[in-house]
Parts: sequence; structure tokens; C-alpha cells
Amino acid sequence: MEIGAKMMDARIRDRIIDDLLQKTPRHEYSDSMLFKLGFHTSFDIEKYICDRFFGGKIKALLRRQKGTVTRRCNRLHSRIMPAVRRAQVVGGKGIYRIAGASFNLQGYVYAESHLEAKRLGEMFLLYSHTTGKSIHVRFVSYSFPETLCTYNADFIEQLDNKMAGHDQAIDTIKQKIEKLSSLKSSLLLMQKHILVSEK
Repeated sequence: MEIGAKMMDARIRDRIIDDLLQKTPRHEYSDSMLFKLGFHTSFDIEKYICDRFFGGKIKALLRRQKGTVTRRCNRLHSRIMPAVRRAQVVGGKGIYRIAGASFNLQGYVYAESHLEAKRLGEMFLLYSHTTGKSIHVRFVSYSFPETLCTYNADFIEQLDNKMAGHDQAIDTIKQKIEKLSSLKSSLLLMQKHILVSEK
């Protein structure tokens, strides 16, 4: 599930999932409704099934119940994921994930369409206009502009941690340079001392 992603109310979600797990669901659901369930990967679906029905145990530890988990996951996957893919292509008013050429996260933007999200990403988050590299835009949530900070908060924290790590690395390198410089000075002083004393 996307960092910062907001899902619908758990009770409503559980009722929809219970219906989707039936051999023949009683209701039809729009792509946007299925997208709002918050299951955007196979892992999301498996984690939900294990958490809700099997006390949070991972599938590998369930032994005889692995088959049940697999059947439920496959059924949900076949009924949810095509709608999720269509919703991601169509997009809408909400939050978009902006990634670089190697799919590394650059941040999230609020936009009304994929085109607007790409424009915002190129303008504020990437250097594609100077490097010529492509960017990847993915719709992640129907949402409001006010939720943008929630999506970016975890990523900003990650950036802060990376910068702190780099600062620490710079300090370490500076200390190494100082030691090497000191060694060099000592070596030159020692050479000078020996040469003078031998005259």
C-alpha cells in the first residue's frame, strides 16, 4: 500500500471484501470504489487476508491454511486488480506519485489529471528538462489537496535521514583528510629534520 495512502472506512471495506469473496458477488462495484479499497498490489491483498482472517500470521507459517489464503487472494486479485489498473490509467482528482527514470520516488503531487501531474513533477520535482530523462506518473488516491502533506511526510523524513547520513559521511571524510594531511606534514617534517641533521 502506498505510503500515506488513505483507505475507506474499515467496516465498509470489510463488507465489500466479504461480497467479493463470494462465488458470485451480489453487487457491482465501480473501478473507483474498488480502487479506494486500498489494495494496489498482490502483497496488499495477501497482507489483508492474513491480518483479517488468520491473526496476522504470514502465509508461509500457516501450513494447512495456505491453500485457503491462496484461493482468497486469487479471487480478490482477479476482481480488484483490473479495476485498480484501469483507475490508475484514467486517474482523476487526487494524489499522483512522481518517480524518476529508474522509478525512484521523487515525491507526490495533487493534480486533476495525469498530464497535470506530469507537468507539476517536471516543474518542481525533477530535472528532466535539463537531463532529458523521462519521468513516471502513477495515480495513487482520489483525494483533496489538503492530504498532499500526509503523502509527502514520510518521504520528507526519508530525505532528512539520507541528508543526515551524507552529512555524517562528509564529517568522516573530513576527519580522514585531516589525518592524511597530518601524516603528510609529519613525513615532510621528518624528512627535513633528517636532511638538515645529516649536513
